[in-house]
Amino acid sequence: MISIIIPVYNCQKYIHDCLNSILNQTVNNFEVLCIDDASTDNSLDILKQYAARDSRIKFIQSNQHLGAGPARNLGISKASGDFLVFCDADDIYPSYALSKMKTALAESSCDMCIGNIKFMSPDMSHPIFPPFPLLSSHIDEFKIISPCDDPSLWIPWYHQRVMFKKSFLVENNIYYPNLLRGQDPPMLAKALCLADSVVTIPDTVYKYRASSSIKKFSQQQFKDYIKHIKETIRIFDSFNWKQQADIYIQLMAFFTDGFPTFKAYQTKERKQLIDYCLACISERRIVKDTPPYFFDKNIPNRLISMKYGIFIYGFYRLYTLYGNKIKKYF
Repeated sequence: MISIIIPVYNCQKYIHDCLNSILNQTVNNFEVLCIDDASTDNSLDILKQYAARDSRIKFIQSNQHLGAGPARNLGISKASGDFLVFCDADDIYPSYALSKMKTALAESSCDMCIGNIKFMSPDMSHPIFPPFPLLSSHIDEFKIISPCDDPSLWIPWYHQRVMFKKSFLVENNIYYPNLLRGQDPPMLAKALCLADSVVTIPDTVYKYRASSSIKKFSQQQFKDYIKHIKETIRIFDSFNWKQQADIYIQLMAFFTDGFPTFKAYQTKERKQLIDYCLACISERRIVKDTPPYFFDKNIPNRLISMKYGIFIYGFYRLYTLYGNKIKKYF
């Protein structure tokens, strides 16, 4: 059986779409564990309505706000299925997703099955182009492989596209950290490092709804985001996955420019994040990009120019685009 674990917090606008996509799956042997994380809207009432109509849908009510990580951990402890997936309450599954992942995982005897994720517009009407480095996470073929041998698996983002064996997670003590931001990468990094083998499938197994707004983050959320970077790097280093750790640092540096998550930070916080990335790059002696993920040869210079303001950053961008022509002119 498959256990689908969904942390729910104030998602009344989207939870119908999410649950309907699960009920429309071509596989029937599943349970849905909805962890209502002390919602203040009508989310809990909606969950009760679905649970009354279909016994496969269950809800667990928390009297205090736990956060997504602890809510998912609670779901793991309550799950009855042999296979686990983690869904966000505002996203959806294609109708074939759970069946294909379960079949691949059961027949391969691997620890994890990983498919593709499709980024969708806020109204789910059309796909949107993913952030550039994440294109290298696209899976092109069915195969069984060790995660350390496949660069498409080296960015520990989007755990939603993964189906896990429950026994693998529990026996290896793989759980989500208690962080307000960035709970997923440390968990998935540890799972990838400990998995003997994974099976990949080239199908889209998850549709991720892009946010229509940028929310400001609290100081604690910002601190937790830094903590998640440190913890993800620590996990990779502890398994001697140095290249993967270097890539993750570069990923964080790359996304300080333009990625919505980082735009939500105040200027002071963004400078702190830039300083941290620069320190990591210097300490680890990362001097070049890491194909196939990055082709920016001057990430440190770009970060420095961003730190000191838009004018200098703009000059840097012009120089990188037209530097050779300027040199020829003079």
